[in-house]
Amino acid sequence: TMNGDDDAIRNRQTDFGTVHLTQKVDRLIQKEKTTPPNPDCGICSRIPFHLHIKSFESTTLNDFVDFTRDQLKITDDISVTEGERMLYDPDLDDNGGKTFSSLKIADGCFLVVRFEDDELRKGLRFLLSLGDPQQHTKIVLNGTDGIKLLSA
Repeated sequence: TMNGDDDAIRNRQTDFGTVHLTQKVDRLIQKEKTTPPNPDCGICSRIPFHLHIKSFESTTLNDFVDFTRDQLKITDDISVTEGERMLYDPDLDDNGGKTFSSLKIADGCFLVVRFEDDELRKGLRFLLSLGDPQQHTKIVLNGTDGIKLLSA
């Protein structure tokens, strides 16, 4: 929006509310305050990176880990989760050679990469989708700024 209206709305979000019709005789309309976004919610928290996977049958978890380390210049120890399921961390690398398909990771799944020294444990969210089969790389990352990073 223009002139910082977005920030003004964000700073006043507790002033807004929702109106409901009720079946009470003494009160037909009920106002309810809105709640701020839950920082741990996968939907309303952070904007994910969109990751296009050429083939879920041939791309392995190690491909994903190597890609994130190389392309995003990550040097810290990382862990990878899908929902509540731990897929990879420095002590659990058994899944590294497994394909996304064998790990039941499919189109539309979210993977979260967390850094071992990150106190907030927010991490980076990746939305996986089936990529263009014409591409000659396994993984293509579309960043929030529109830049495409290609795996080697």
